[in-house]
Amino acid sequence: MKSMILEIMYILTGLVAIGTGIYALTDREHKTKFGTGIFWILFGLIFIGGKKIPPHIVGGLLVFMGILTALNRVGAGSQKNSSEEYRIEKSETIGNIIFFPALAIGIVAFAVITAGIGIPFVFSQGADPAIAGILGLTAGYCGTLLTPMAANFNVVPAAIMDMKNKNGVILAQVPVAIAMLVIHIVLMYFWAF
Repeated sequence: MKSMILEIMYILTGLVAIGTGIYALTDREHKTKFGTGIFWILFGLIFIGGKKIPPHIVGGLLVFMGILTALNRVGAGSQKNSSEEYRIEKSETIGNIIFFPALAIGIVAFAVITAGIGIPFVFSQGADPAIAGILGLTAGYCGTLLTPMAANFNVVPAAIMDMKNKNGVILAQVPVAIAMLVIHIVLMYFWAF
């Protein structure tokens, strides 16, 4: 059941990204509409395709998307659509529902690295499965807060807000992520063993 819910969340997130790409391609005043449109459509297809797409193809697509971003071919849209008034109007219309797919993945998705590597290692060392499991669930996010890997938390907000520093979200999260990582290590050491 959880995997089905997670799959639906990935598909919905992918559809939102593809919709964003199509919207960018149809925006006549968008200065980088082709790069932006291709970026978001590929992003959506990766979310929807998931395991069905061979890893080397996903890797190639991600490299291509990174090149588009590095060459400043991904932007926020036309002046009309990137004005402060427009953003306020749209944020009031959409509200916090825009964060639903990202939050749902975190609520129903167990971190892949934690589940595949961290938890089996910790269990083999004799840790309490309940405590190690719940700490592992949240600790997995500490590292990804510092990387572009957590695209829904780091890359997407920077692109949507058209931030000057594309790593601004990551830099803002560094103190919290490091503090959380230290706390998790201490709690794991004293509670799980």
